[in-house]
This record gives sequence, C-alpha cells and structure tokens, in this order.
Amino acid sequence: MKILFATDGSCYAAGAARFIRHLQSKGPMELTVLTVSYTPENTSSPSVQPWLPEWRRREHERIDQHHAELRETLKSIKGTVTMELAEGNAARCILERARELDADLIVMGARGHSTLERLLLGSLSDSVATHADCSVLIVRPPELHAPVASDAPCPEPAADEDPVRKIELAYDGSSSSKEAVNELMRFQWPATTEVSVLSVIPTFDFYGQEYGLMVEQHDKTEHERVQTLCEQVISSLSRSIKNVESQTVMGDHVGDAIVRAADENQSQLIVLGDNGHGLIGELLLGSTTKYVLRHAHCSVWISRHHRTQAEKVAEVAVQPA
Repeated sequence: MKILFATDGSCYAAGAARFIRHLQSKGPMELTVLTVSYTPENTSSPSVQPWLPEWRRREHERIDQHHAELRETLKSIKGTVTMELAEGNAARCILERARELDADLIVMGARGHSTLERLLLGSLSDSVATHADCSVLIVRPPELHAPVASDAPCPEPAADEDPVRKIELAYDGSSSSKEAVNELMRFQWPATTEVSVLSVIPTFDFYGQEYGLMVEQHDKTEHERVQTLCEQVISSLSRSIKNVESQTVMGDHVGDAIVRAADENQSQLIVLGDNGHGLIGELLLGSTTKYVLRHAHCSVWISRHHRTQAEKVAEVAVQPA
C-alpha cells in the first residue's frame, strides 16, 4: 500500500504520525512523508530578497528536525519510509505528489477545531479531500481536542492511547461503502479493535398523518433491508476483525446522524465511502461526506475507489475519438 503523509511540522501532524504508526497493512507499506514549505510568491521583490536566504535556511533546519522526530515515531513501520520536501501551494503539491506516486491513501492532521475553522471553505483538508483521486484520512488526535498555540509544546498522548480502538463504519450498501469495507480489510487491526457498522434510515417528518401507515411500512422494510446488509458486512469484516456489531439509527440528516452516533459511541475513527469523481464529483465532495469531515470530533477516513495509473490509461484508450 502506498501512503502519502502530508505534514506541516505541527502538533496535529505529530498526532497523525502516531496514528499511522498503529496502521499495519497486510501487504508491504510504502510511506512517503511530504512537508510543504511556503515560499513567498514574488521572490524578486526588493522587500523580500534581503531576508529570503536566511528564512529558507531556518525553514529547512526546522523541517530537518521535524523529519528526524518523525523517523523516530515511524521506525516501527513495516515497510519503507521516505522523507520529502516541496515548496509552493500546499494543496497543489500534495495532490500532484499523490498522483505521481499513484498513492492509495493520503493522511493529514486536522487543525480545525472551532466552529469557524470547521466551516471555512477552501481549507487544506477540504481541498485535498475534494480533489484527491484516492482515499483521504484526516486525523484529529484525541489529545488535541483543544487548540494548541503554534509556539506551545505539543500535549503528550496517554501512554496507553490507541487511536484506532473504536471505529464507526457508515454503510448504506452502495459501491462506495463496499469499497470502504474492502479498504478496512486491507489492514491488520489489533484484537481489541471494535467496529460498529452504522446504517442510517432517513425519516420523513414532513409527511402528514394521512401517510402514517405508508411511512411505517417504509420504515419496517428499510429496517429489514438494512439488517440484511449489515449481516453481510459483519460476515466479511469478522474475517479480519473480531469485535464487529451493527447499529441502525433514524434521522432526517444522514451526516448529522453519523456524527452523533460516533460521539455517543466514543468512536475514534469514522470510515465512510465517497462516490468518486464524476463531472460534479471533481468539484464537490458528497454532501454527507463533507458534513462529516467538517463536524466530526474524531478522525475521518474517506474511502474512495483508487484507480491505478494503468486503469486510467485504459479508460482513456477506450474513449471514442
């Protein structure tokens, strides 16, 4: 598995590194650690030239120190670890490098914790999650639920803290949610890992009383359908994870129901599928996926079908002239 870990040297990136350390891929892991350094756009400006060389020297020293710390954190990874530095727009550099590597997964630490930070359009995690060709994991370390100043020391995680002990898998039977199941099964999870397969049945509160019997029948049918789907998923996941259970909730907003269930279950990770990139998907992340990404208090894994470069070339080859 090819993983691109995008880091900025912050406490949030350090928390994401600890998360990666707990991920044990069933196959060889190729981990590329990419730090993107900001470079002033107009380096020829007289106001920039005097201090630019010294600024770059200090920036490279900071990144070298950060990479050394990450090597120590990630030394137990079973596979290769490569450190890289890029300069420019962070989102563009991350997406371009992921495509060059043909990455299966991009991992980033989430900085946003306030309501404003979570809702801001155009944030780095939003941009990467929307435009990436592969799956994206946004890590929210539990020890960083409160914002940390840039010059403050990073909080220490609990000694026995397992960042992936409780997982919530949002499942609706779609091809994207099936891909999420397959992606989970590509990893060797600890025996203590618990997975809750969550299905959300939409409610229809806007219907009048005259539709009561019809809605009741619909809910019953949906419960039966969802139960069958969950049993199939549990059967598949149980081959890799011992503790798997199903949960069905009702709600008028699927994304909100997913976030609330994760809070109630104290889940540390939400895994959900995204339908991929069509003409609209290239510009917009699915509404449910985007809502969960912005409002969840835990880490979020957006599973997206990863097309290899060979598949992409094949697709182009069969397009009509």
